[in-house]
Amino acid sequence: MKREKGFTLIELLVVIAIIAILAAILFPVLSSARRAAWVSGCTSNMKQFMNAVNLYRGDYNGFLPQANNIWYIDYGNPATLKFNYFDELFPYMKTTNVAICPAKPILAIKNSLVNLWYYPAESGSSERKPTKWYGAVYTPSMWPWPKGSGGERRLAHMIWSQGKNLVNPDTVDYWAKYNCRPSEAVMLFCMSGTWSITWDDARIRQMFPDKIAHGSHERGTPALFADGHVKFVEYDRVGNL
Repeated sequence: MKREKGFTLIELLVVIAIIAILAAILFPVLSSARRAAWVSGCTSNMKQFMNAVNLYRGDYNGFLPQANNIWYIDYGNPATLKFNYFDELFPYMKTTNVAICPAKPILAIKNSLVNLWYYPAESGSSERKPTKWYGAVYTPSMWPWPKGSGGERRLAHMIWSQGKNLVNPDTVDYWAKYNCRPSEAVMLFCMSGTWSITWDDARIRQMFPDKIAHGSHERGTPALFADGHVKFVEYDRVGNL
């Protein structure tokens, strides 16, 4: 009878070693491709988000919806819901995914968004049902910041509204108010990215000891500008919530 020869232990170890080496080589490549896909998806979402903004403005004499920092929107506090620009823009979107970055937000940000992402728990229950904006991380600035505030490379931040005072981007004097052109004024950016923080606050120091939000988008984050274009911005050029 002919006896078939199997693999020896050494041959198996060699094969395993080769597989391990290939995995070590390919894993960073695959991770990099995944991160690039997140940026691409986020950028695409923001462009569609801008389409919704333009459609809204077409119905409201060019004005942006009333808005505030994304952390401020609280479904348990009706007074803050007037600042929910997601709800205002929703009729002009095909899907809520337009407002949701495909990258995972960092834990510090995620924990800060429970009031936007969830309805309050019903009486006698600890369970909170998610809102349709679960996962939304696109935020405008709460205050106007001229270009160069907080650092020479810092881009301007344009607010959507201040109290009840709405903003029409077409009538803003960008040089007088923001020291820049519309193409340099950030209207909205992704908080799943990496961005630095120039203002000081006890909560910020606790959440971000180095004053940098290290997110799933490495080295920066996609941002939407007042002239309608979207681009990836280095971390030290965006922030100032």
